[in-house]
Amino acid sequence: MRARYFVAILATILVACSTLQAQMEIGAELPLMDFEQVDGWSGLPVMFGHSIPAGQSVDTVHYYADDDRAFEVEDSFFHFVPVIVQQQNGSLNGEGDFYLWEVGEVHTPAEIGENAIKWSSPQIPDDDCLYHPGALAWQEGVDDQGGGLISFGGGGEGMHFFNVATTDFTPDDIGGIEAGLNLRSLPVHTSGAGGRAYQLNFETKAGGEARPACDAPPPPPPPSETEIGAPLPLSDKENVDGWSGIPVMFGNQLTPGETVEIVRYYPDDNREFDIEDELYSMVPLIVKQEDGSVEGGEGFFSVWEIGPAHTPTEGGQQEFAWSSSPIPDDGDLYHPAALQWLMDTDDANGGLISFGTGGDGMHFFNVDTTDYIPGEDIGEVEPDLDLSALQTHTSGIGGREYQMNFEMSGGGDPGDFNRDGVLDAADINDLSDQVRNNGTGGEYDLNDDGSVDSADRTVWVTDLKNTWYGDANLDGEFNSTDFVVVFQGGLFETDSPAGWELGDWDGDGLFNSSDFVIAFQDGGFELGPRNDAANVVPEPSSVLLLAVGLLIGALMRRR
Repeated sequence: MRARYFVAILATILVACSTLQAQMEIGAELPLMDFEQVDGWSGLPVMFGHSIPAGQSVDTVHYYADDDRAFEVEDSFFHFVPVIVQQQNGSLNGEGDFYLWEVGEVHTPAEIGENAIKWSSPQIPDDDCLYHPGALAWQEGVDDQGGGLISFGGGGEGMHFFNVATTDFTPDDIGGIEAGLNLRSLPVHTSGAGGRAYQLNFETKAGGEARPACDAPPPPPPPSETEIGAPLPLSDKENVDGWSGIPVMFGNQLTPGETVEIVRYYPDDNREFDIEDELYSMVPLIVKQEDGSVEGGEGFFSVWEIGPAHTPTEGGQQEFAWSSSPIPDDGDLYHPAALQWLMDTDDANGGLISFGTGGDGMHFFNVDTTDYIPGEDIGEVEPDLDLSALQTHTSGIGGREYQMNFEMSGGGDPGDFNRDGVLDAADINDLSDQVRNNGTGGEYDLNDDGSVDSADRTVWVTDLKNTWYGDANLDGEFNSTDFVVVFQGGLFETDSPAGWELGDWDGDGLFNSSDFVIAFQDGGFELGPRNDAANVVPEPSSVLLLAVGLLIGALMRRR
């Protein structure tokens, strides 16, 4: 009896110990306190130096609403949302890819000081990813200025602060802050080990709803906007370069096939006096980068195209039109850039465009602008100018974010995959290659059914190009001329690769009898343009002509 009693006591102790071991506190030490420091930004602080262990779920979230926010907190203007951020391909040093993994509920503190909210998050998977405590904090109706809520001090283990525009956020609508959001797509400020210690703490316990290992939620669809560069609206960041020169945003890539339609930039407020006297000028540029990457900024940089000069006459966001050439799809990278200068000046106070931190990567190339005249003479700045040979200042990821934005045309017509402005054999051959490689969507999924298959080829041929299978020269008709074209190519039944223009009408990459089958099944032989033949019934002679065609091909092959 006594033995059973002691066994029961021991079991109780073991259960209690295991429960205590499962309880963990991740983040700042409790109790939290006011450090008399708070971010002006609204945004997402992510403590990448803290990792939530596998098997744990978040039970309680503690944070300290900074004393400096007392007035707005009392009026329920500030809001807080706990998040868990997944980090892929990195370590606790903060490199790698960051995605929102789980988003909690909005909490509106009613008073300053430490706040505690309950949250039963899913269980952290046991995988190769890292999971970090984070939060969204903002003041209603505000973006950035006065938007931060959580107190912080020094001595942190590593923090990324991802900036989001929260002006329209409400407790019922937090915009695109949802599972799968790629945080690396946002402007970021980073404090490494020994930097900011946010007064934020996740209390965890073992268990919770399980999820599959490393289940990075699918990222939300990319935005449909075609603005490249700083997010709109542009604003004064109270920073401006002293240099006259060429800032190139190498972390922003212009889309092949699109054209620059609108250019926007923000002249720094410190330049107001000289702006009123029309002494500052800006010329938009497109800069080509060869042998490099968007992330690194290495390679060979040269001026590709020069836009119209613009001389602002007042402060604030500027906007003007520019119909640039289409961006080539040639494997090189093309970036938004500008030339800026003060009349009769080089370097000293020569810069015009405001900039802040959080950029995606910038090279500033120095040129001597002393004698430059807008619209008449900008010296050596001309197409093919080797920028890499100039004096260069570089800010990497998280560095300068120039208040400049290019609005693109939005791309070419559906089916124009190489964005050359024409639906031709290169496009249908590209689509056929995608079909053979089991494509699953994107611009090649012309009928929007989630797959890329023969049905998409039919959309291209009959709806977009408005022609017939068999129209080898794509002149809008299927007739004897097309037979001449394909048999002159000499690829019939040779098992040699062929494209549409050489007889591959069924998309298998070869020219053989199956191509005639699909062509005559479409029924357009000698009926003229497809629209004109809507009510015409194909004649039986088509079958005879098919046989003649095959015979001709066989004879030419024997020769």
